[in-house]
Order: sequence, then C-alpha cells, then structure tokens
Amino acid sequence: MTERVPLHWPRHAPPPLTRARLRTNPEDFLVEEIMPHTPCGSGEHLWLQVRKRGFNTEQVALALARAAGV
Repeated sequence: MTERVPLHWPRHAPPPLTRARLRTNPEDFLVEEIMPHTPCGSGEHLWLQVRKRGFNTEQVALALARAAGV
C-alpha cells in the first residue's frame, strides 16, 4: 500500500478555492482488454478473465503463478 504524503501549500500561496477527491473508489477504475482474436478452445494456453479488487497487478500475477505451479 502506498503511503499518503500530506500536501502543504507554501506560506506565500493562497489556499485553494475548493477541494476535490477524484477516483477514490475501486469502482472508479475499469480496464477491459479487448484481444485481437478469440480463443479457439484448444491448445497449450489458458485464457482467463480476471477481476481484481484491492490487489495490484504484481500481486495477481504472483497468485496466478502459484496456482499454476510455475
């Protein structure tokens, strides 16, 4: 988890006119990858649809690797 660092305005600058929080919920982020072709249903590769919440890409990749035994 990243550490939150408080922002401090310089003493000579006026305070901001308003405050906002953008994209603070996991629901605010949605990435859908569209593959250039569809799986044929056979072969050595396994295609997965993964939904993750509260994990980063590296954590999910490690979990998938452990599950696959690689």
